[in-house]
Amino acid sequence: MVDLSSIRRNLSSVTTAVAILALIALLCVVGSIVFAHRFVEETVKYAVDNIADRSGLSVFLVRGVVIVATMPFFWAVGRLTKNIWGLINFGWDSMALYKNWYGRLIVAYVGVYFLVIYWASLQALNYKYCAETPEGTWTSDSPGKDPVYGIELKSCTMDQKLALREGTGHLKPPSELTITDFEHYKWFDPVTGHPLVWYSALPNDEYRFFNGRGVDPHSGQELKPLAPEIVEHLKQLQDAQAAAQKQVVQEAAEKERIDNDARDAAARQNAIVSETRSRVDEAQSAFTAKDYESAIASCTKVLKTSPGNNICTTIKQHASIKLAEKLVGQGQAHFEKGEFDEALWSAEEALNLDPDNLNALKLKKLASGMKPHTPQ
Repeated sequence: MVDLSSIRRNLSSVTTAVAILALIALLCVVGSIVFAHRFVEETVKYAVDNIADRSGLSVFLVRGVVIVATMPFFWAVGRLTKNIWGLINFGWDSMALYKNWYGRLIVAYVGVYFLVIYWASLQALNYKYCAETPEGTWTSDSPGKDPVYGIELKSCTMDQKLALREGTGHLKPPSELTITDFEHYKWFDPVTGHPLVWYSALPNDEYRFFNGRGVDPHSGQELKPLAPEIVEHLKQLQDAQAAAQKQVVQEAAEKERIDNDARDAAARQNAIVSETRSRVDEAQSAFTAKDYESAIASCTKVLKTSPGNNICTTIKQHASIKLAEKLVGQGQAHFEKGEFDEALWSAEEALNLDPDNLNALKLKKLASGMKPHTPQ
């Protein structure tokens, strides 16, 4: 007899297996649809982003062109991968793409894509690496070294990009700056904080300043951007130099004052000497002319400023003796006329001039004796 329960069990197993296979098939279909959608979307996005970024063209323009231009590409991909066996065949045969027209079309599109990327990269300076050589700016799509001079390639700076866009391929050489006020000079960009001055160091804490990166034309030294600590050091140096300069100025002013005082003193001394010489000459002339009073007056003035003047000392001494003798003579004349007061005055004046004049002493005694005496 037929075992119905066994048949039912077998049918149930077959039904389950068919259901599982159907579910797997459904999942594969759904997965292939999702994968196909994502593949198209991501491929278009990848191509658009790279081409637009490197070429600088509008993203919308590039996206429209890519969508239209890649229609044959995606059709060929769909035709080539329409069944699982075709995909498996790729894993076994490395030349499978080149054995039918769909594969050749796909390969052609990949080649065109890289040609477009190359064209777009010609002006994509954000992706370039630069090295400054004697012949100009060497550019490369990857880091490394310049093949001729072995200069290390670095990401192109904004100055290098601008020079390359201008078509010169050379950076403008930096201009040397003359900076006198370190305290108030604009060293950094107030917005970005980037340095506006580059420098090369010299011996004795000295520096040369330039308005851009490059090489010092005097020493061949590579210029460095200024850092805040360098600026502070420069300010301290200038303050010290200003203090030293101020000290030098003060010392120079003090020396000038001393020199001026010395010149003024010398001028005054010369004036005194000149005046003294003139008065001595006047005294000599007066003595020769027997104008003893004028000779004594001139020499008295000279001896006030030049006490050690021997000429005037001698002239005054002789003139005093001569004038005393003259006064004694005048006093004797007064005495003979009975003018005893006048005689006494002349005798006393003569003694003031020449205390050793015996005639003046005698006249004074006589004149004093002849004067009437007031009764006690």
